[in-house]
Amino acid sequence: MKETKEQLIAELAKLGQTNKEWSESDLQRRKTISEMLNAPFKKKSMYDYNIERVIYSWPEIYFYLGILQAKRDYADFNDTIQRHERGIVDLQQWRDDKKDQLL
Repeated sequence: MKETKEQLIAELAKLGQTNKEWSESDLQRRKTISEMLNAPFKKKSMYDYNIERVIYSWPEIYFYLGILQAKRDYADFNDTIQRHERGIVDLQQWRDDKKDQLL
């Protein structure tokens, strides 16, 4: 199937539009996720006092999500340790109460 030059130009225009839409939606997603991850602010230029939030790239987003996951795991680990410590204290108290009852 041979395509004419006009058909190829039309297909190229359609692909260009689709690519532009995908790029814009990708930028919007990264901007939203960067805000949720509390990305720092930066100046637009050296003498400009307007600031804007840094837009993370996808590898940076995955990196900061990994940091959040590690913090969550650490907090869960600390909660587990504290529950076990409270359980040990309760068992020691129970043991001491039993000793006192037997004496």
